[in-house]
Amino acid sequence: MSDTLVIDGKINTVISGNDTQRLKLLRALDILEKEGEIIYGVHISNDAIMSCYVRDLVDGHVHFVDGSEGGYTKAAMMVKAKLV
Repeated sequence: MSDTLVIDGKINTVISGNDTQRLKLLRALDILEKEGEIIYGVHISNDAIMSCYVRDLVDGHVHFVDGSEGGYTKAAMMVKAKLV
C-alpha cells in the first residue's frame, strides 16, 4: 500500500511493505541513483500517521499520510545531505 503526493516536481510517498520488499526497493533506488537518474531519501518507521484537513463533512476533506518519527522530514534531510 502507498500514499503519494507530488510537491514542486518531487515525489513524496509512504509505502508499506515487509523487509524483503523494502530491501528490493532500496536496491532498485540505489541503482537509479548511481546512474544519475534520481536522488532519493528514505526514512523507515514502524508506524504511520494520518492527518485530515476537513472543509466540510460531505466531500471537502483530504487525508495526509506520513511515517512516524520524522517521516518525510527525515527523508528530506537525507536528500539534502546528498546535494551538498
